[in-house]
Amino acid sequence: RTAVVLTTEECELDREAIEQHLFERCGFPHFERNVFHPDDLRGLFGQGIDLRSQLTREDPPNPGTADAVREWAQRVTTAEGMVEDGIGVVMVAPKSGVFDRERRPRATDPEILDVLCSPLVPAEPLPPKVRPSARSGLVARAVCPDCRGPLTDDPLACAKCGREFEISAGTADLTARADADANRTETALRGRWNPERVATALALRARLDLPMALTCRRWDFTRDEDRRGWMPNADLHHVERGDGPGWHFQSSQTPWLVGPGIGLRGDAIAAIELTMRIHNPDFDRDAGVGQLWWLTEDDTDFGADRHIVFPVVNDGDVHDYRVGLDARSGWTEDRDIVCLRLDPVNGPCAIELLAFELIPR
Repeated sequence: RTAVVLTTEECELDREAIEQHLFERCGFPHFERNVFHPDDLRGLFGQGIDLRSQLTREDPPNPGTADAVREWAQRVTTAEGMVEDGIGVVMVAPKSGVFDRERRPRATDPEILDVLCSPLVPAEPLPPKVRPSARSGLVARAVCPDCRGPLTDDPLACAKCGREFEISAGTADLTARADADANRTETALRGRWNPERVATALALRARLDLPMALTCRRWDFTRDEDRRGWMPNADLHHVERGDGPGWHFQSSQTPWLVGPGIGLRGDAIAAIELTMRIHNPDFDRDAGVGQLWWLTEDDTDFGADRHIVFPVVNDGDVHDYRVGLDARSGWTEDRDIVCLRLDPVNGPCAIELLAFELIPR
């Protein structure tokens, strides 16, 4: 018997691209995602698994007939193994034991496509359908992510440590607390896996770990490691060598960087301090401005009502800037700040970033 146990777009064949992504992972939602190499999955789940690209990179016909779309769908989802132009990964692994549910007949590709190509638009939103038996199966199979104790039903809770778990639309939030003891997880793994597999899993966790809370409040951009978690956009072009010890860029029209996750209430931060120099001899000394944007726990994007503009000096010298953060400046004080975005200047110029600091209130 075989079973598909994992599908994900977060799989990459280029190790340099993986390391670059992990280095730049910032606090903006979805950019903090992990990226795996196929060897990571083989190390975790065994060399016997079969990895295949989820689909190949080919745009669907547009406009296209139903028959053309069907042909395209079958063509791009039949890759053998991992391919260079593939997207995602499907992992097929041997499964032993007895299924605890009735085995359903396998649908054919034409039958699946019949459903996908049928217009099924409800007249009004439908309530989620949750099978009553879903929780009983979860309780029997799952364990507490904090202490590995067994679960009880109604309420869904750990019988060992007493923690209760929230259920939303039939989905239980079985995530570990940020302060959960990592040694417990290691001990549990050693009880189930061989030493080599445990070592592989722990090394992968260490490489992918992204702290849930802020670990520093000052970033010295003369140090490579302090640039970790800062993601420049496509209008900030990294310059390998520049005059001075900082982080050098050549910008185009709208340069910005998104920083690491903050996780602090707005009223805990009094100001930010920035040290940098900018220079474009084709513009006046006071021609440019910088901007600070922020994302709160209630936001999905950087909104126009959540940014502060500050003057910058275009003379090629290093300057220190302090931007006060309070209600008068429009700063959000009563919400958790997810992350910040720094626009060092609003146009093309040479930029050297030296330091960025959060000043506590």
